Amino acid sequence: MTSQNNWQNLKDLLALWEEKLIFLEREKAIIDSPIEQFELVKRIEECHIKINDIKKRLNEGERSFELIKRIEECQKEIKRINSQLESLKLEIDSQPSMTKTGEKQQGLFQEIKSKMNILHLSDIHFGTLDQAQLWYGQLIEDLQQNLEINQLDGLILSGDIANKSTPEEYESAQHFLDELLKDFPLKSEQIIIVPGNHDLNWQLSRQAYSLKYKDECHSNELQEGFYIPISDDVVSILNPQKYPQRFSNFKTFYDRYKGNIKEYQLNPEEQYSLDIFGDNILILGLNSAWQLDHHYKSRASINDNTLTNALNEIRRNDTYKKRSLKIAVWHHPINSPFEDRIKDSNFLERLAVNDFKLFLHGHIHRAENDQFRYDLNIDGRKLHRICAGTFGASTKELNTGIPWQYNLLKIENRTITVYTRKKESENGAWEGDFRWRYGRNQVLDYYTIEEP
Repeated sequence: MTSQNNWQNLKDLLALWEEKLIFLEREKAIIDSPIEQFELVKRIEECHIKINDIKKRLNEGERSFELIKRIEECQKEIKRINSQLESLKLEIDSQPSMTKTGEKQQGLFQEIKSKMNILHLSDIHFGTLDQAQLWYGQLIEDLQQNLEINQLDGLILSGDIANKSTPEEYESAQHFLDELLKDFPLKSEQIIIVPGNHDLNWQLSRQAYSLKYKDECHSNELQEGFYIPISDDVVSILNPQKYPQRFSNFKTFYDRYKGNIKEYQLNPEEQYSLDIFGDNILILGLNSAWQLDHHYKSRASINDNTLTNALNEIRRNDTYKKRSLKIAVWHHPINSPFEDRIKDSNFLERLAVNDFKLFLHGHIHRAENDQFRYDLNIDGRKLHRICAGTFGASTKELNTGIPWQYNLLKIENRTITVYTRKKESENGAWEGDFRWRYGRNQVLDYYTIEEP
């Protein structure tokens, strides 16, 4: 039987093949024939599924000749895909090749992989299909005409996708996202979606409560936060089975784009996602609205058990643990003058200890940035905060003097550049938002973060 070291080599080889598949996925855009492009995408996706199955079986301790055979078949299929691209005369000779030892060749491939464009939208508040059509037209014009972005490596939606969390609003969101994916064909793991307070349905929330006389209630029904006072004698009692359903419309939208990896869980302790961008970026998505409903609107928080479950999964999975840039995403702010902020921010210490470098959020309808420092020394552990403004809130929901905004993150080598864009009128065009002050006489439409 194959030795333990050889099994580890096979794991390393699988990681290399994943990178090769990502490269081939990008190269397929050069193919002119839609039919050939569709067939190639299908074959690449099938390879991803096979690799994930092999990795799961290896991690579960399986050591069989049948598994070795599947690994060999997967390697042959990747080589056949590569040969197909070469036969279509794509210029990929300068890109990395598979080596017998499973080691990566250096050069252009790593340089390309280190340059990434990540689109960060927040507080979109989709309403109608006409809105979605207009908003996408404005966005793609800005990305391609002004910023000259021809490739996206990731999309982050940090909450409040909808306005009232209705199926109709998510249909508008779906139209917008489907249009985006036509121009930038992202895979499920390249799309991060977390809910905000507007992504829970108030009607479904109300249906999770029922009226009851106080003197008929059991003591466990009258725990703080589990009922709503109506009068001196009557309360509205929370039904724990119905309560999670307030996120069901959001779940339907989420599962359309990410359900092939993992469906959105209505159990709060399972409401997290882990995805990998490129070679070295891990994204953790969390739900900061898990305790909110139509009555309790200001108890935003990060569930401690959810975070523990996510960090345990990272720690036990080498694929996640080895990523050098870890980013967390949720909706609500830590610092805000209003009551609907995350008041208990101690969980940031755990993120810092687990080598997270950034956290992204929205909610406050204005672009901001600062740091949470866990260590006081210059090179100590810290988290950079990147807050996106609102992409589509109604005019009355804008902050005074702050227009509509979104962020584009450009990552190259160990530098993250955050470009902030603004739109001054509803049917106008996006442009650079010059609000970041560098010295007495310089104001820029971007700021930079050096990854330690």
